[in-house]
Amino acid sequence: MSLPISIYYCQLSGTDDPEIFGRLLHALPVQSKSSIVKYAAEQDRRLRIAGKALLRYGLQQLDPSDKNPLDQYRHTEGGKPLLQDSDIQFSISHSGNVAVCAITKGIPLGVDVEQVLPLQADLLQPYFNKEQWQNILQATDVLYELYRQWTIKEAALKAWGIAIGEAELKEIHIEDDTVRYGGHSLPYHMTELVAGYTACIAGAHNQDKINFLHIALAALQ
Repeated sequence: MSLPISIYYCQLSGTDDPEIFGRLLHALPVQSKSSIVKYAAEQDRRLRIAGKALLRYGLQQLDPSDKNPLDQYRHTEGGKPLLQDSDIQFSISHSGNVAVCAITKGIPLGVDVEQVLPLQADLLQPYFNKEQWQNILQATDVLYELYRQWTIKEAALKAWGIAIGEAELKEIHIEDDTVRYGGHSLPYHMTELVAGYTACIAGAHNQDKINFLHIALAALQ
């Protein structure tokens, strides 16, 4: 049985109390702490702390009695994160100053968020097939369309548990509401969580019940 999809997200700022991140990191299992502290850039560490804290928060909404819901956090051989012996599905993404965590049960789920920043678009051309690239170049907002199609591909790969470095990205086909790759197919839903960002939820139909919840960083403690 599937649950409504819950999208928890938060925005970091330069005025955030550094002690909050320390407390959030301390609350994570040792394995999660070790994977986070290896990042040299403080913003990278903070985003990952926020992503895991959002997951912890969301899981506790499902089961308030579970004080350590990340104890069963594992990765498949392909690198997809999961909760051992659970049918809960989740996905975490972060970009810029936004962290997001999608949670549901019973269906494949992937989320990707990207801050739309200027870039040299033709450097990404090899990752899109001819039709996709034409659609990007003919779009009213070329940059936004480039990021939109990228987030669809990345969110879908997360849902399927396929590492982005192992996929032939130009073979991922994007239709109006479905993304396909090899024998895989999923619906997807585009959303703008925060101005200046694009986000995709792979595994969600447009008509699905999706709850968007902006969570203050302090509430994750």
